[in-house]
Amino acid sequence: MVNKPLTFVIGHSGAGITSALKVLQDLGFLVMDNFPLHLISSLFADPKNLDPDRYIGFAFGVHSTQFHPRDFPDILSTLPPEFKVDVIFLSCSKEVLEQRFSVTRRPHPFLAKASSLKESIAYEQRLLRPLEEAYEVIDTTYLSPIMLSHLIGARCQSDQLNAPMLLIFKSFGFKHHIYMPGDYVFDVRFLKNPYFIKDLRDLTGLDHQVRKYVQSDPHYQGFLQHVITFLNHTIPLCQKEKRSYVRIAVGCTGGVHRSVTAVEDLQQHYQEEASFLIHTHHDSLESRHQAS
Repeated sequence: MVNKPLTFVIGHSGAGITSALKVLQDLGFLVMDNFPLHLISSLFADPKNLDPDRYIGFAFGVHSTQFHPRDFPDILSTLPPEFKVDVIFLSCSKEVLEQRFSVTRRPHPFLAKASSLKESIAYEQRLLRPLEEAYEVIDTTYLSPIMLSHLIGARCQSDQLNAPMLLIFKSFGFKHHIYMPGDYVFDVRFLKNPYFIKDLRDLTGLDHQVRKYVQSDPHYQGFLQHVITFLNHTIPLCQKEKRSYVRIAVGCTGGVHRSVTAVEDLQQHYQEEASFLIHTHHDSLESRHQAS
C-alpha cells in the first residue's frame, strides 16, 4: 500500500460530498461514507481488511456531525505513513446552500442547533472555518455535477495520468452579484452595450447578431488578446502549484450580452488545446431559463 492515495472529502453540508465520493468510486477508490473516524487507524492496521490490490486508493466522506474540527489533524496523525493523504474541502455560498436544501427538502444536520435553515448553515460554516482555512478548498457554488466530476477526476488522477487542467469560464452580471465568482474576474462594461439596441435587447451573447455587435467594438479584440496573454502566463504557474482547475469569470451589467460573448470567444480559443478540459457557465442566462 506504499503511496496509495488516502483521500478525505469534508466540507459544508450540501456542498457535494456525496457527489465527490461517487466520482472517486468510479475512479477505482474504495469509498466509505460516515465511517467512524476514530476507527480509521485500526482499519488500516491489517491490510487484509481492505484487499488493497483491488483499489487505486481509499476515500472517506467526513460529515461535520461526525467530529469536532480541532480533532481532525490528530486523526490524520494516526494514519500509517505509507499513505499519500489528501484532504478536499468542499465549500459553497450560503445562498446556494439554502437553495439546494429548499429544493431537496432535506433538513440541515444542524437544524436542531438553530432556529432556521439560514442560521444552521451559518453555524456549520463557523464550525468548519478552521478546516476551510487549513486545506485546499473547492467552491462548488457554480459547479454543475458534471463539472465537479471532471474537477475531482483531474485532481485525483493528476499524479498518475498527468490529467489536463480544468478551465471554467463563467459569465455573470455585476448587478446580480455581491461577490466575484472566479479566481480571475474581468469587467467588460466598458464595451458598447447591445441592450440599448432595440433589435438586440432580447437576444443574448449566444446569438450571432449580438456577438457580431460586441466584437465590432474597437476595444474588444485588444481586450480579448490581453486576457489570453494574461491566462497563457498564469495558467502554467497554477499547474506548477498542482492546481487542478482555474475559474475565469467575465462580467457585464446584466450578464446577458457582452460577458457571454467574451466567454464564448475565450472558450473557443482554449477548446482547441488538448491540454485543457473546458466548461462554460452563463449564470444570468441559466437564471433566465429557470425563471421561464
